[in-house]
Amino acid sequence: MANASSKILFLFALSIMAVSHSACSIFSDAKKLELELKEDVSYKIGSSPSKQGKSGEVITLDGTPVLVEAPAKVSMYIIPSPEAAGRYELNLSNSRDISAPIIRSEALSITNLVIEKIIDIQVKLAKKQPREALKIIDSLKNTQPGLSYLGFLEASCFYILGDKKKAKEALTIALDAHPNDEKGKKLLKILNK
Repeated sequence: MANASSKILFLFALSIMAVSHSACSIFSDAKKLELELKEDVSYKIGSSPSKQGKSGEVITLDGTPVLVEAPAKVSMYIIPSPEAAGRYELNLSNSRDISAPIIRSEALSITNLVIEKIIDIQVKLAKKQPREALKIIDSLKNTQPGLSYLGFLEASCFYILGDKKKAKEALTIALDAHPNDEKGKKLLKILNK
């Protein structure tokens, strides 16, 4: 009985060795993966030191992963596979091309939020609720600092509340940031009377 299990174990070990040998040799028997560089890059195959690759150069991979980088480009980490053997042109994407849609999407999201809040402010002012409008303005200033145009709405709120001093202060700050705003200039003339 011990003899039979020893034979089975030996055959199992032998089959594992055969499978691992054939699995390791799949790539070496197949056509290699070749990357034709379309620009100057820095690349690192496995744990080897980084190398400089020139446009037009062909890098041949044997199954070891490679990291390809270039300034202002999106890096690529390539894991060769026997199924992907052949020659490929490698042209890294500009990082700006990748990030621009994300930035644009984020900017639109913030713009929509700001417009929504400005409409909320206008609704509060139309309902003669300037204190509520000021709360929205303060909240918006905290979440989106640098929106100097809010000073015009803030001045309107203070004007409706009858606080001409605070209205002038808010308006002056807004006009410092936007000196050519005609409506702001007209409101300042009214406040100075």
